[in-house]
Amino acid sequence: MPLSALKHAYDTTLLENTSTLVQVESALRNLTWFLPGRFQDAELASEGVYSALSLVSLYHDLIISRRLAQINRLPASPFRKSGPGGEDAPRTFPDDPLVQEGGGGGEEALGTTLPLPSDHTRYTSHFARTSGVYKHASRALVVLGYVQLLVEMMVVRGRGNEGEERREQGRWRRWRVLVWLEAVKTALRLSLLITTRRPLLAFPLPQREIDPSVLTQPDTPSPASPSPPTPQIPLLPSHTAPAATLLPLLPRLPEPYQPPAATLLPTLTTWREYLGEALHASEGLVAVLSFTLLARRRRRRRRRQPGPQSVSMASLALDSAWTSLGPILCILASRTLRVRRPVVATPLLLETYAARDRALAFQLVKGAIWQRWTRGKVMRLVGALEKVWGVRLVAGIVRDHVALVDEYYYYTAA
Repeated sequence: MPLSALKHAYDTTLLENTSTLVQVESALRNLTWFLPGRFQDAELASEGVYSALSLVSLYHDLIISRRLAQINRLPASPFRKSGPGGEDAPRTFPDDPLVQEGGGGGEEALGTTLPLPSDHTRYTSHFARTSGVYKHASRALVVLGYVQLLVEMMVVRGRGNEGEERREQGRWRRWRVLVWLEAVKTALRLSLLITTRRPLLAFPLPQREIDPSVLTQPDTPSPASPSPPTPQIPLLPSHTAPAATLLPLLPRLPEPYQPPAATLLPTLTTWREYLGEALHASEGLVAVLSFTLLARRRRRRRRRQPGPQSVSMASLALDSAWTSLGPILCILASRTLRVRRPVVATPLLLETYAARDRALAFQLVKGAIWQRWTRGKVMRLVGALEKVWGVRLVAGIVRDHVALVDEYYYYTAA
């Protein structure tokens, strides 16, 4: 069977069984939280499953978005036209079983099954549709984000994972690989910045915002189960303001009739705003370079003074506060230089900046702050939980994940 035929068969099966596939995705993704520490190489197997599921889900989202583009989101028109015999007949848009599904034939059911696309979806879909650079760069950036921890684990463990010396060599190679990964990710973000000339989004692709089960194509109705009748919309009361009828319809118009999606984020105008976004794009590279420079210094010291000179993330973070100070200074500088024009503060811009501010909390589980302050408090809490019957399993899971936070940079770099 040709590859194109296999792909078509898979896409069709996906659209016919979306609810089942989503349940399987969710169950396997939740399972990965319990695998670390359960058996040898469990964390590697867990991350492999998680990365594979994320990539498959990314493809599923692409198929679902194509199906959504074929769905008529418009409700029935409230206006009437004259029928063939001169009588008034309701004027409705073409029937869409996906829009009417589960509505029971009531007029209030039309258009309520599928929610309106968010500003994030409209904005990212617009640039992915109109710019090839944006489409390929954003997909590459998302794919790297899904596989980066798996790559780090494979590099650290090395071949065979025999002995501490081999693992230490893997830890050293890890920092060189991570510099290249972050350099590529920074270049991709800068390409998005140059293409859009607008603030960067944390996730540059449209996200799944609906229950995919509504995309299941309904079977052909049998005579025993006739389709619901087309709802009848009554005449509008006289002297009704046009805005009262037209404005609720505007958000459901097709994309070409909507306000331009590019205006959902303001255009950068000053060098300060561009510099602030460039610093935001390079935050990950700054953090990795702070670890890499410390690891290089350890390696040089080891040549002069033979002895144990670990380049693990935990030992480097304990050695220098710059593993936290460097990234935090970069984040604060980016925050100071970002767009501050109230007249262009769109809802999507405010949401983007709020997400960046919340991301500062991740610094509590990174670098020197984690090793010198947060980790001790977490371990004391774990020790207390282990003494309580019924929650020891939870304490054990937390302890296993603490070990992964100590070992792998990308475990908390999201």
